[in-house]
Order: sequence, then C-alpha cells, then structure tokens
Amino acid sequence: MCPISSAVVAVLTSAVVCLASATQKIGTPFLERQLHKHGFHRDLTTSVEWLVNPHHRGDIQNCGILLVEKLPPGIYVDPFQLSSRLQFGGPKVLVDAAVNIEMPAHLSPGHTLHVYADLKTVTDSDEGFSLAASVTLPIHLRYQPPAHESSITHVDVVISNPRLFTNCSIKESVVLLQAPCDHTNASQCLWHEHHYQAEVDSVTCSVPVGNTSYLPLVVAVTLLVTGICCLFIVYVVITKQPQTKLKTS
Repeated sequence: MCPISSAVVAVLTSAVVCLASATQKIGTPFLERQLHKHGFHRDLTTSVEWLVNPHHRGDIQNCGILLVEKLPPGIYVDPFQLSSRLQFGGPKVLVDAAVNIEMPAHLSPGHTLHVYADLKTVTDSDEGFSLAASVTLPIHLRYQPPAHESSITHVDVVISNPRLFTNCSIKESVVLLQAPCDHTNASQCLWHEHHYQAEVDSVTCSVPVGNTSYLPLVVAVTLLVTGICCLFIVYVVITKQPQTKLKTS
C-alpha cells in the first residue's frame, strides 16, 4: 500500500472540519404536517422549524421559504379562494396551471403549487436560536369513481411531503432552483434546496366512494319515486280546478 501523504491528510482533515462547522452552523430543519377538518374540504398545515447556532444568526435572517407541493389528481386548491383569503392574511400560493374544480379525480391531472412564507424568529438567546414558518392551505377532495366491490367504501388519497427551499445563501443547500420570487410571479430568483427531517413522508385523506353494486336498486327507487310524484301532480291539476267567479254588474 502507498503511504498517504501529509498533504492529502491535511485536505481530508480540512474537509471534515468544514463539514462539521457547517452542521454546527445550521441544523437540519424539521417539517411537520397536519390535516384539519373532515369531509371533502380540509386544511393542510405545514410547519417548518430550524435550529441555528446563535453565533450565525446573522447569516440567515430575513429569509423566506418556498414549499413546492405536488398535489395528486384526487386533490385540488381553488385559486379564487386563495386569492380572496390573501387580503386577510391567507397563504401566498402560486398555482402552476388552471384548475377545474368540477372534474372528478379520474379525469383530473395533478398540479404543482409554489407556497411562500417568511421565516420568523421563535427563540433568540445565547443557548439557542430557532426560526419557524407555518402555512395553512385549504384543500378540497375530488369525487372518486365508484367501486365495483361492496367491501370498498373509502379510497385513500396520499399527499407527499413538499420540497423545501430558501432564498438566502446558506452553504448547506444541496440544489439550486430557478423559480418565481413570490406568488405574483413577477420575477425569477435562485432558491436553495434543503433536506429536512419529518415524522412521516406523507399524509393521507380517506375519501368515501360510491358502489356500482347498488346501481339497480338506486335506479328502480328513483324511477318509482319520480313516477309517483308525476302522477300526483297530474291528479292535483285535474281535480283541483280553480273556481272563477263572475263579476255581476
């Protein structure tokens, strides 16, 4: 074996020291996701917390985050709802394409969202310095196609965790992305991607579905009720003729 030169050892040692310094400078962010409400209209809350070495607090102040969300076909956001909520402090969201809110899940494409938020100081002391951001996104579930088996009553729709970016120059970023600077899409900026820790890789919504095995019964009952109502209306029209009074001069 060839002996390792002192220069190589020095380079490797320097790289390890730099990596350790970077890890101490800014920790790995932690991401948490929660679903609120029930039914077809829910709120998806995403919280990001970042623990930073207090000696490097000046390096990442006044930073914003970008969450790139990829929604599956079974879920959509309403751009008009987002626009109306924005003036009351709602989330800042840029939708990549037009959204048809009437389409069922099996006829709809998924779409990508750019969600923007500001990192705010949570704790600031000599022992620790942490930043956090939280965004609540109103989401809506689409109707699913009916099942052919009576045992299937619900279908799970999975929302994967988003990609996390910041617009400040942090050396621990892994990928640079050119994306809109904010939700107005007026200009482009370079965003730094960061890996993060999360308790789960996704959240799941359970959506009720219809069943084709009940189709004959539903059709028969519908036709029967419709026929009875029509006959009742005809009966009332024939038997309850309005009585006209002649005006005597």
